[in-house]
Amino acid sequence: MAKVALNKSSLKSQKDLRDTYEKFLPSLDLKKQQLLAEAAKARHRLQAQNKKLDAYKLSTSEWVALLGSPTLSYALNGLVKLSGWETRQENVAGVLLPVLGEIHFQVRPYTLLGAPVWFDILVDALKSIAEMKLEVHILTERVEKLNKALKKVTQRINLFEQVLIPSCQKNIRSIKLFLEDNQRTAVCRSKLAKAKLTKSA
Repeated sequence: MAKVALNKSSLKSQKDLRDTYEKFLPSLDLKKQQLLAEAAKARHRLQAQNKKLDAYKLSTSEWVALLGSPTLSYALNGLVKLSGWETRQENVAGVLLPVLGEIHFQVRPYTLLGAPVWFDILVDALKSIAEMKLEVHILTERVEKLNKALKKVTQRINLFEQVLIPSCQKNIRSIKLFLEDNQRTAVCRSKLAKAKLTKSA
């Protein structure tokens, strides 16, 4: 850190800097609180979505296991494909977070008369699982971005509270002491000079 000049101009600039840092702190604290709340909400949603996915897989596991025969596996291969999805950005406390939008599937055409009655149920189940997995993916990304933003804002708060503001206060004290010492020295010199003048007169 550059050495601070010990004069009145430097004293004013250090006070201004300290005031600026102290003015920014409340807004950084507010941002941290908003991010903490949003991160807790995102973690809760991610946990709930994971539970929902696990419960759905469990509820469908019995009849999905019946589809494991080689003949059916060949027939079902490529039945439902995830062709794409849309995400939009949501601004939360200055952080852009992903939100899952529309999901697009390609379903291989099959005849309703020639296909088993459970084909429609299977197609819906495959779509549901893909949607839930995507939601988990987006929520995981959301949690990661919030954690990263929280880390950054916490580092800034620490920089202000533990480095910049204390440094300004230390500089202010040093400059004040130096100026007060100079003032006392000037007063002493003035008194000595006056005493000499009085004595010589």
